[in-house]
Parts: sequence; C-alpha cells; structure tokens
Amino acid sequence: MMKTILLFYFVTSVYAHAESPDFEVAKKIILKGNGKGALACMTCHQQNGAGNPASGFPALAGMNAAYFSKQIYDFQNLQRINPVMQPIAKGLDENEIMNLSAYFASMPTNENPSVQSSQSDFQLGKTIAKNGLWAKGIPSCFSCHGPSGRGVGENFPGITTQGKTYLVRQLQAWKKGTRKNDPNHLMATVAKKLTAKEMNSVAEYLSSKSEVSK
Repeated sequence: MMKTILLFYFVTSVYAHAESPDFEVAKKIILKGNGKGALACMTCHQQNGAGNPASGFPALAGMNAAYFSKQIYDFQNLQRINPVMQPIAKGLDENEIMNLSAYFASMPTNENPSVQSSQSDFQLGKTIAKNGLWAKGIPSCFSCHGPSGRGVGENFPGITTQGKTYLVRQLQAWKKGTRKNDPNHLMATVAKKLTAKEMNSVAEYLSSKSEVSK
C-alpha cells in the first residue's frame, strides 16, 4: 500500500514540475522507437494508438496520462509482468514517458467493432458489468470504471475501449498474480472469484461497444 502511495505522489510530482510535453518526441518514439531499447509503439499499438484487439495489444489512444505513466513505471518495477513490455519500458526515461503519456491522452479514442457472442454469454457479461455478482462478492465493473466503462481518473482505466483478448489476459494476470498494480488489490480480489466462463463473457460484453452504449 505504501509503495502504491509513494508511486502515485512520484508520478503526480513529475507532472507538476515537468515542462510542457513535446509531442514531436512522442511521435518519433511511436514511429521509430528511441534506439535505447524502446521499440516503435506503432509495431503493436498502431500509429493512431488503436491497438490490435485480435492479438491482445491494448488501445492507448485517449488513455489517462497518469494511468499510462504508472503502467510504464510498473512494468519497469515488475509490478506488471510482460516479456514484450518489460524491456521496452526499461528503455524509456522519465521525460519520454511523460511525453508519450500526454500525447496518447490527447488522441481520440478509437472504437473497436462489436464482437459476436452467444446470447447466454452476452447476458452473463452484461449482468457482471452492470450489476455484478453479489452472491460471490463481485461488484459491477461500471461501479468503478464509470457508467459507460470508459474510465474514471488515473486509477480506473477505460475497459469498453479495449478488445476481448486483452481484457481476458488482464483478468487472468490478476488471478495468477503476474499483475499486482491495482489500487488496494481490488482487481486481484475480483479476478480470483471469476470463473473462466465469467471472464470470457464479461470481456465479450465490454468489447461490444455498440451494445454497451445502449
């Protein structure tokens, strides 16, 4: 808990004292990398930050800047484990992280196409997202991530802006303990109570953008 608090103050302190972000620096890293270990962001996340839903690479466009920065620092500090992102994150310095986070935050969010799912799976996912499964102690997704699931502040990212594969992988990571950077271990607690079917169902519902907005 103390580590999380200290990291939060570190990130906010960086933003409070940093110069105006340089989008040209961010664009260069997105297109070409930085030559110091950070590959071009567009390789996995596309130039417009839309990500690659089919391959499980998350969308970065429109992501809260403080949340984005914290994730990079957490990859550096092994609070999030990913063999692709670990060396990339370690290749970024503080100024580059600030520039990238501000640039991606300024980009418009991209909408992914709706997914096809069985009616029973869709309804189960909808129930979890909107109402939770209180018999199992699972709150609704939207109670933390906002009524449309598009994120709230720097602690609760957009989840209806991501693809199914990425969402399932993150739930699995929290359940396995390979991701442990959520506030007060909230997501880890929730993920450990979800079955594989429930994970897949709620991810399918959340990634069905046109349906969630209704």
